[in-house]
Amino acid sequence: MIKFKAIAAGYSHSLAIKEDGTLVQWGNISESQHIKFPGNIKVKAIAAGTWHSLAIKEDGTLPQWGNKQYGQHTNFPGNIKVKAIAAGSTHSLAIKQDGTLIQWGHQENMPRAIAFPGPIKVKAIAAGR
Repeated sequence: MIKFKAIAAGYSHSLAIKEDGTLVQWGNISESQHIKFPGNIKVKAIAAGTWHSLAIKEDGTLPQWGNKQYGQHTNFPGNIKVKAIAAGSTHSLAIKQDGTLIQWGHQENMPRAIAFPGPIKVKAIAAGR
């Protein structure tokens, strides 16, 4: 029996972290929301947006894949290490290792990369539509 330690669901795709830290994906591939993710890479967190996916690797780096129409995984600000992630419909959020929040992509009725009024340290995040 396969055991999972985390699961995330997007609009029509799903992700799961197996007990050994490897990632499994299934569902619709029309928007590349689960392109081939290397099976030997260990991840410690996952998030699924409408048509995009995020993962935190063991070293804190953030692979991102899937639909990128709104910059939800292409406008990530550099090689930043993170400790928590959330994926909204067309935007993404992360808590950096220093506790500050970053966001990228498109938020409803706002520019593609808005600035969070900070620096404010946060402990948890969630993303909606």
